Amino acid sequence: MHRVSSLVAFVALVLTALAPRAADAQVRYGSIVVEVIDQSGGAVPGADVTVTQAATGLIRSAVANEAGLATLATLPPGSYSVRVGLSGFKEFVTSGVNVTEDSVVRVGSVLEVGQLSDTVTVTAGVAVLQTDRADVRTEIPATQLENLPVPVGRNYQNLFVTVPGISPPENMHSVAVNPARGLAFSSNGTTRNANAIRIEGAISNNLWLPHVAAYVPALEAIESVGVTTSTFDADQGLSGGMSANVLIKSGTNELHGSAFDYFYNESMKSRPYFLPADQDKPQARQNQFGGTLGGPIVRNKLFFFGSYQGTFDKQVAQRFGTVPTAAMRNGDFSASPTPIYDPATGAANGTGRTAFPGNLIPRDRIDPIVQKLIADLPLPNQPGLTNNYFVTGDYTFDRHNIDAKVNYNPTNRLGLTARLGWLGYNFRNPAMFGDLGGLPINSTAAKAGTGLGDTYTFTGSASYVLSPNFLIDTYSGITTIEVLSEPDRMDQNLGLDFLGIPGTNGPIREAGGWPHFDITNYSGIGYAGSANSPYVDDNWQVQYTANATYTRGAHTFRFGGDIVRQAMNRHELGNGSGSFTFGGGPTALSGGPSVNQFNTFSSFLLGLPTGVSKGVIPFEDGYTRSRNWQFSFFAKDQWQPTRNLTASLGLRYDYFPIGTRTTRGMERYDVTTNEMLICGVGSIPTDCGYDMGSGNISPRIGLAYRVTDAIVVRGGYGINYDPYPLAFVRNLLGNYPSSINLSLPQANAFQPAGRLRDGIPAIPVPDVSNGTIPVPLNVSARALPDNPKRGYIHSWNLTVQSELPGGFTGQAGYVATRQRDINQIMDANAGQVIGAGNAGRPLFQQFRRTGATGILSNPGWSDYDSLQTSLMRRMAQGFQANVAYTWSRAFGICCDTLSDGSPRVQALEYFDLNEALLPQDRPHNFQASFLAELPFGAGKPFVDNGGAASAIFGGWQVNGLFSAYSGTPFTVTSPGNSLDLPGSNQVADQLKDDVEILGGIGPGRPWFDTSAFRAVTERRFGTAGFNSMRGPGFVNFDMSVFRQFALGSTRTLQFRLEIFNLTNTPHFSNPEGSVTASDFGIIDGTANSGREGIDERLFRIGVRLGF
Repeated sequence: MHRVSSLVAFVALVLTALAPRAADAQVRYGSIVVEVIDQSGGAVPGADVTVTQAATGLIRSAVANEAGLATLATLPPGSYSVRVGLSGFKEFVTSGVNVTEDSVVRVGSVLEVGQLSDTVTVTAGVAVLQTDRADVRTEIPATQLENLPVPVGRNYQNLFVTVPGISPPENMHSVAVNPARGLAFSSNGTTRNANAIRIEGAISNNLWLPHVAAYVPALEAIESVGVTTSTFDADQGLSGGMSANVLIKSGTNELHGSAFDYFYNESMKSRPYFLPADQDKPQARQNQFGGTLGGPIVRNKLFFFGSYQGTFDKQVAQRFGTVPTAAMRNGDFSASPTPIYDPATGAANGTGRTAFPGNLIPRDRIDPIVQKLIADLPLPNQPGLTNNYFVTGDYTFDRHNIDAKVNYNPTNRLGLTARLGWLGYNFRNPAMFGDLGGLPINSTAAKAGTGLGDTYTFTGSASYVLSPNFLIDTYSGITTIEVLSEPDRMDQNLGLDFLGIPGTNGPIREAGGWPHFDITNYSGIGYAGSANSPYVDDNWQVQYTANATYTRGAHTFRFGGDIVRQAMNRHELGNGSGSFTFGGGPTALSGGPSVNQFNTFSSFLLGLPTGVSKGVIPFEDGYTRSRNWQFSFFAKDQWQPTRNLTASLGLRYDYFPIGTRTTRGMERYDVTTNEMLICGVGSIPTDCGYDMGSGNISPRIGLAYRVTDAIVVRGGYGINYDPYPLAFVRNLLGNYPSSINLSLPQANAFQPAGRLRDGIPAIPVPDVSNGTIPVPLNVSARALPDNPKRGYIHSWNLTVQSELPGGFTGQAGYVATRQRDINQIMDANAGQVIGAGNAGRPLFQQFRRTGATGILSNPGWSDYDSLQTSLMRRMAQGFQANVAYTWSRAFGICCDTLSDGSPRVQALEYFDLNEALLPQDRPHNFQASFLAELPFGAGKPFVDNGGAASAIFGGWQVNGLFSAYSGTPFTVTSPGNSLDLPGSNQVADQLKDDVEILGGIGPGRPWFDTSAFRAVTERRFGTAGFNSMRGPGFVNFDMSVFRQFALGSTRTLQFRLEIFNLTNTPHFSNPEGSVTASDFGIIDGTANSGREGIDERLFRIGVRLGF
């Protein structure tokens, strides 16, 4: 980790960012629209309107136009007072007008005839209706962020579950690549990469994994989170699913802050549902503490805010794995329900084989390398053939978060802001087989070994009022990520020196350690949990933004643009020490029974892998590097043609040039010659001849009609182009020869790819100096189409919102998306003929090529329709509530949740088989949350006499979050040996039209009727279809109880008890879907609910001092 040089580079980028540039237009401010009328209801033009932010003294002014409207745009979020005055009328004053980021707040003022020196003061009601915008938007304010029970880690993204249209968040990826523990989710049926997370307008998505956030601020540092899910304004780009903007707290004229500490350990957790009966609850401890402080440096001018949060996790992690029995290790497969066939018999296509007598493999046929491996492989310590090994180990994960912000208003016309966030972390995650490696014991952390790193984020912004009707705002943002993760024993060449496998390991330390042994249906050995380790990232992105707002009459024009520069510098060897995969084909019979876990382990014993691979990165100091630009511009007009109607009309232009390496262009595989073009070398142009077009234009339109003062009807439509800006860079980053990934395939589904004892052939490094090189036939390669297209998303909504009695607001709307031309990887060398194996590969027929050949095409699509409803009550009389229900259906090309994977079936003749429910489809999603101050004690309706009873019963608060939603679809699969169609997946035969859900949980108790399916042994696709089954639903209730004590007039001390999964209801994962697995139909784990693997009831205690 180059910390010193990186810090110098970061400071330089910060200084650069303070200079105004043209850039992205995610709105960071809010607006107030003041409607001025007289007592007869007529418009009052020429009235002077002044708004004042009480906390900072900021003042802005405007004059009402001929329609009696005054628009005050680009206001920092906060609470404002509004004054309206005109000679001949009494002055109108209202206060408590709350402006949030990216919002328009309408204030009605009625001027009475009289002297200007007289004042009519009106108490402002909280704006509950969205009267001037057509987007579908939810605000998560600090009251919810600080009071609702937020699960493990206290990540604000857990509260996205309360937003209609957003799927329940999930944990994704290892701590090494996602140290901020950003959560992944789908919005309105779109792919997860279609979302954008910003902090005060600056992009904060993880550059390599854009479906998770690169940085997650401390909960106590956040003022609010604005979430837009449909019909974006033209000034919002690079998102088509949802766009969330996090606003960090600011200092004010009053010193304010907090100190907090939260804690839990294993005694405060219930027993995990699947913990073996003979095991005690594993030790677990998390402590999260810190504080915030904000206030004035110079009153009414210069303000500061800062926060620190430390999170320290230590636990005895646990994991189930599958290991072979003692008999199987000795070659005894007599327990197999089907014969184990001798691969030394019969024909090359797997026909005519004879079984090993008694299903016993002779001792002298067991590979000696395998004998070395299994000598240290632990025996089962649990019953059965699946999940028969349970292991625990010490896991630690420590994080430090710092957020700092400075606001400077030298005049009422000029505002400056600078914000800095830092995350530093380290972790240790042991492997389940100890010195033999294997999967990480903590499966949520996902990589075995150790790691550390730093993430920095920065936003610098400025706004200037040139005149009351013309304003400009500009900002720049930076995000840098440095991570390092590596497995244990990397300094030893265990594959070469200990196991004696030729071609494993290599001359550099990063290729040391164990090879990867992946045995289908078993827990992998060696670097199975860290196949792409070590992992080093040094990525950064810089964003420059400038916008202008001009008001004229009934029109508010806003225009601007952004420029984004992104850089990836990655060292991630694809199986740098070597990888061996073992399937069941070598010990199966063509036309015979389907393969099972006995076949796969017998293939391993014989040392006959079905896949052999290894990767090297020969250039740029062992890194793959890329650079790319993004350019966007927009213009929109917010127009109020009548008093009751507001229209937003806009256009957005986005242009994404092709990315490059640091010193040349990328690479392009030529499918007609089996050659790789090195862009920018020799006679090859830097763009390799790709026609990226002239950019994409996106229309946006929105209408908001105020039927009455209590009812608003809104509708809108827009197009967003693929917000995954790195689609054409990320998927080429590891292309040949910048990264060389050798793969030895099977000749057919029944032949091995080689012998373990023969190892891996040497990987030659080509000379690229002439710009064109032949591609080895067994090395993977990628390219784009000649005219690369970006996917796009149509989104629209029709919504009705109404004020209701009791302080409630109700909303119901039809929200839909149509995602088209989704970027997915099509293998140009996928098999096209069932049963033909390699012979059916197009490039095999032409060049004898067997390597995967990915073309980033646009075969994907999805349709999403929904009814989204909500009932909300803002905090009043000590009670706040929010209820949301979404009915939806998501259907399309299965089953890529990210928009960078591949369709399940790549044989073009059968491509329609991919059409299915999408993995993110959850038809029903109900959410209810509340904050309730109990009505006892001082200032409350009951027991407010100030006596002992008031002291005992006063100051209590109860909060809760209830969730109930449908399970996700899953597929019943069958081995693909009989299909023998490389690149395509097989489904089982479905024998019954209606599959009974039995509801069983655990060993021997299937979730559904498994007799409704069978394996396919013929040369055809199965009949079940993808995602034809649905797993268990989810019901959960989290709650918290607070007791608050007043320490003088400005300080409070709060004790908190938070209870997650109050009813201790297990949330089960989907059942095993492989029809030949020994645990077919069995549920043996809990669902991923974004809680770092903790599903059981958990108590957390906390204390918070506020002042």
